[in-house]
Parts: sequence; structure tokens; C-alpha cells
Amino acid sequence: MRNEVKIVVTGDEMEIDLALIVCNHASLADHLVMAHVARVTAQKGYDNKQGSIKSLILPRINFFTWFSLWQIPSVRVFGKMLKSDENWELDDTLSNQLFSKVSTNAHPEWVILFPEVNIWTKEDAYLQQRQSEMYFTPVFQNLLYPRFSALANALSALKMNNSLFSKYYDVTIVYYRPRILHAASDAQSPSFLTGALSSFPVTSTLLGASAQASGTVKTEAPGGSFEIINEESFDPPSLLEIFSKKPSNLLVRVHVKSRLLSRVPTKRKKLEKWLENSWKEKDKLIDEMKETTRVVSE
Repeated sequence: MRNEVKIVVTGDEMEIDLALIVCNHASLADHLVMAHVARVTAQKGYDNKQGSIKSLILPRINFFTWFSLWQIPSVRVFGKMLKSDENWELDDTLSNQLFSKVSTNAHPEWVILFPEVNIWTKEDAYLQQRQSEMYFTPVFQNLLYPRFSALANALSALKMNNSLFSKYYDVTIVYYRPRILHAASDAQSPSFLTGALSSFPVTSTLLGASAQASGTVKTEAPGGSFEIINEESFDPPSLLEIFSKKPSNLLVRVHVKSRLLSRVPTKRKKLEKWLENSWKEKDKLIDEMKETTRVVSE
């Protein structure tokens, strides 16, 4: 990517097939990240088959949010976001109509949904944590409480349409910004700390050579005195940052768990409890991902 955002996919391999994908919702950039994952998955399939570049098939991505199944955001989609309640749900007739095309399409389709509905923010997380304590529901540190209605709609519609969907991918996205250092005596523009990801099979690269220093702090590091330009954080990016031409130190880690769609319960009470339990696991996984995703000096 031109602004040098790094996206790394770990966990189970995804395939170019008909699949239902459930993902946490950390940023609007999640939509772009999933598009990148689709392209990487298609490229792997092409490399394995050693076919012609013309045979490279990308899965068609469909986002199921706010009463709609859409591929490109529109004014209509954003209008529904403003008018709809986060517990929105379609009746069976409408959901069956909505999924009829993707259910019978011969082209690979990915249907992606975000059970949190809203994008995770510290403010929303705090409010939900207080609510969860009041109503004795699980308290999440990295996620909002999942709404199961959209997942229930999708599973019911795919079953009613006798779809060929067979895979369920549980995707977790974490955004990471490593600490940025540059030599305190260096009069040139600062550069990002180069190193390897601790407990993670990827070596980072030099991400860029321009950043604005605001309130730098000196610290001792191997090789002399350095200034800290940016402290480490896991703050999700805005779309403006993703599209910016300025160099970015952003690392996006995408972790995938694969299972058969037939193993996901379809009865509403069981599905609600199942999704809640999977969200507990995802919350712990994000903590683990934050602990193991680190850039350390070589």
C-alpha cells in the first residue's frame, strides 16, 4: 500500500469459496482490510494452482449491515445507519429475498457481518461495560456486546435458500502502532524503529522516514540516545489515515479461525449463547494478540 500500512494474516487459511464471515468492528478501515484479505487469499490460491493470471478469482465481498447486503457503501447505507436501531432485524421474507442471489451464485461469495453493529470506541465500550455490570452480562475489554439478530437472519436465509455456503470464518482484527524512535543527535527526519515482531513469525521493515515530532521524550536505547516520537498504542485508524499519502507505522494483524458453517447453531437461544461465548474467546484472543504483537530492536 502506498502509505506503507502493513497487513499480516495469521491463523487458519481462508479459501475462495462461499463463506460467512463474522468479524469484530474496530474501525471503518475494517472494510478495506477485508478487501485486502480477499485479494491475498485469491493470490495464494493462484500461486498454489500455478494457473494463468487470468484465472485469478476474487471472492465477491458482501457486507450485511443495517438491513442491507452491499458491496460498496452508498448514501442509502449511511442513511440507514443513522435511522436504525442497533438491534435491527429483518423478517424472514425480506432476508430470504436479500440472500437469494448470493445463495445460488456460482461465483465465490463472502458475506461479512459485524455483530457489534457499531464501531468500537473507548466511550461506547465504557458505557456498555457499565450496562453489562448492571444486567449481569459479560464485560468485554476490547469489544462491544454482540447483537445476534443479523447472524440469525443470515443463517436462516442461507438455510432457506438451500445455499452452497459451507465455511464460517471467525476473523479478529487488531491495529498496532509501535513506538517510533530516532537518534536525538540526528538532525534529519526521524525514522521508525526497525525490528522483528516478538513471538510472531514476521520481520518488520523500515516503514518510513518522515513523522512530526510533538513532545518528544529522550530515552536510552542500544546504540545511544533516542527520542520517542510516538508511544506504542493499539488505537484503530481513521479512513483518512488509511488513504493518506504520508508514511504510516500502522500494522494490522488479522487472525482467522475456520469452522464448518453446519457446526454453528441455528436455534435462536442457542445461537445467542454461542455468539456470546465466542465473543468471550475473541476478547481474550485480542489480549493475547496485543501481548504477542511487538516490535523489538534487533
